[in-house]
Amino acid sequence: MKLYAFDAAGRRFFEIEDLGALDRLKRHSWVGYNVFATSSPAWEERLLSAVWSRG
Repeated sequence: MKLYAFDAAGRRFFEIEDLGALDRLKRHSWVGYNVFATSSPAWEERLLSAVWSRG
């Protein structure tokens, strides 16, 4: 499975190749991470191509 994390600043998911990348996303110790794991090529494509709006 590949891991993807959501970067709120860029409003995009990115593939996590090094867990150290999560340190750059952590802003508050009481807030969790938005991480998605998949082995599906369809989900991979969807996560990497989407730009998520702020709602």
